[in-house]
Amino acid sequence: MSQELYQMIPLLLKKVKKQTELKNAAFAFQNKTGAVKFFFLIEKNQPQDFRLLYFKNEEELVRYRLSERLVSMSDEVVGEEKPEAFWFRKGIEVQFVKRSEFDEGEMEYLKQKGYPVKGARELPIISSFNEPFDLFADLKKSEITFVQRITTVLLQEGNWEEILKAAKVLKQKEDFYSVLEYNQKTKQIKSLGITRKEMSFDSIEELKPFFQVKPEPIVVSDFSLLRAKKMIQGILTGSCEIQLTLSPIAAMGFYKKGAFMLAMADEREIIFLQETDLDTKAIQNYILEIIMMMEAVPRRFITSGPFAMRLSNMIDQLLKRLGTDIVILDELPTMNRYSNLAKMDLLLSQTDIDNLLF
Repeated sequence: MSQELYQMIPLLLKKVKKQTELKNAAFAFQNKTGAVKFFFLIEKNQPQDFRLLYFKNEEELVRYRLSERLVSMSDEVVGEEKPEAFWFRKGIEVQFVKRSEFDEGEMEYLKQKGYPVKGARELPIISSFNEPFDLFADLKKSEITFVQRITTVLLQEGNWEEILKAAKVLKQKEDFYSVLEYNQKTKQIKSLGITRKEMSFDSIEELKPFFQVKPEPIVVSDFSLLRAKKMIQGILTGSCEIQLTLSPIAAMGFYKKGAFMLAMADEREIIFLQETDLDTKAIQNYILEIIMMMEAVPRRFITSGPFAMRLSNMIDQLLKRLGTDIVILDELPTMNRYSNLAKMDLLLSQTDIDNLLF
């Protein structure tokens, strides 16, 4: 990674640490015509626990904030962070952690890059979130250039004072950002003294199937469906838990194919676990395999977790053809009465379901 970037980061860190009001502040930089060129976010939870985030557009900002909300909720409920929440993230992060968390090899790497390690209380970890199956990927050349360009703007004389002006109008609203005008020629910025509410995450096209009720058609063959129906000897009286998760190995960036895991449990015993892609036909076929293996169909399937709605949409019509149904959370078959973020709160608060498979 560029030495120039590692030499710029501590200069920006010094400015951020001085300002206690920069706790959770997002900024949009737009040109004179109103086109936003990039976003910058400062997250500061504790004196030695803060992050600098760089985004190309508003969608990346929204996806990051959504993932952080999901991570926070899952940690509160089950006492651990779920990689599924990280999957929604986008952007580039510079996270500062305590020096004690770095080993000698990692500190030597920073020294070689020109970072002033000596005397530093916290040191940076720079990661890209733009690879969904690698939670902490190294930056590509284009990403390094992008971060350097924004950092250069922030460090330019007079610009940080404009950032502080823009921060004052935010009032720490989590779903708002402050707007600055950015001159692409001079690299000067100017606070416009206005804020905007960020776009709703459920308006992002790629995320709609994860948050909106929209059942997908049956895509397995008629022969496969007929064969499964013939093997069903009865209906199970209880419910089966079914969950779509991100494979822990895939979450570490080791592979992308088959990166998801489909798990099903009956009476707190896992009876089916299958690697899969986020593919409707593959998942519908796996469901048929489970039912044929049991020679019965559960009276009800219950699904949960950040991918609950997505899974429900993929298999809802299939299960109805088989004489059963799927619900997202007990007694909430559609959850239309709740906002999308409230749905996610509910999904992650079902400790009995969420702990079932993990």
